[in-house]
Amino acid sequence: IQDSRITILHILTHKSGISAEWNSGKEHGSATDVYDYVLGLNMTHVPGEKFRYNNNAVELLGLLVRILTGKNLRDFLYERLFKPLKISKPTWYGDRSGNSYASWGLCLDYISMIKIGRLLLDRGGAIISSRYVHKMESLSLLTWKHPLGYYFEGYMGNLLLILPKHHRVIVRLVQTPSKYNNNTQYTQLKKILRRPLEA
Repeated sequence: IQDSRITILHILTHKSGISAEWNSGKEHGSATDVYDYVLGLNMTHVPGEKFRYNNNAVELLGLLVRILTGKNLRDFLYERLFKPLKISKPTWYGDRSGNSYASWGLCLDYISMIKIGRLLLDRGGAIISSRYVHKMESLSLLTWKHPLGYYFEGYMGNLLLILPKHHRVIVRLVQTPSKYNNNTQYTQLKKILRRPLEA
């Protein structure tokens, strides 16, 4: 990567311009050091030019945390987010160099997901800046829009849906991979998102 125009906002809105290498067989999850892998990628378009879902670019957020704080992403967020919410140190997958993945790999139970959802409903409380929560909602920062709010979607269709106007949090959690069916995942997801107040 050799483009100084990339900003954190570009990464959070999937507009960094960094190669996503989608379906190329070179997923960053197999790299020994995810940061070295992403920093070695080419640019495919000008930062801010267009949206392209990109987990590769999101990994750079973990690198920024390490540079600015000297801590692994999991350790940093445990002190700043999970511990204040009384969430036990979670399982968080990472590369063989000890870097936690920023775009995936975090394992939370439904109670922990509800705690995070309630924190966002409370505009971040004393933990997250209310200005950031507002920007996250209005600019869809690593989230997806919903008519009544916004949601985070994870592996196997796990879902954290935030409904600010109704002050509600909805969690969908697939507990075991054996229950994961890619053919029905999005059909079920659409049903949940279509009728959130009945879920």
